[in-house]
Amino acid sequence: MSSTSTNSRFQGPFCGCGVPAPLRSSNQDPNRGRRFFGCINYKQPTACGFFLWLDPERDMEKELIQAENQVLKREVEALTKKNEKLRKKYKEAEAKVLGYQKIFFGVLVVFIVLWLGKQFVNVPNTRNMKYLP
Repeated sequence: MSSTSTNSRFQGPFCGCGVPAPLRSSNQDPNRGRRFFGCINYKQPTACGFFLWLDPERDMEKELIQAENQVLKREVEALTKKNEKLRKKYKEAEAKVLGYQKIFFGVLVVFIVLWLGKQFVNVPNTRNMKYLP
């Protein structure tokens, strides 16, 4: 990449060579004019290869969006797990309610049968009764 070094009082990050990486501007398309920090020894075979675009607003926004996405992904995962647990509990509760309904209706039928049986037991037997004239 062709670049132009800019003299600036701003001291950038240190590269792997142990010296501050100078701020440069790209002279090649599609990044013409885009600024970056690069190893001071980039033309030497011993260069460390350090390279960092200087796009503070864009990089910061991108990093914030990525961080927010990670947080949201973790929240979605946590909510998905919670949803699965709640669905399982709901199904268990639904099964219990169904069991209680069966017991209730069974007991209700027994009471109805007993009540009806008592009604028929209390009816006098008219076949063996003698009628008065």
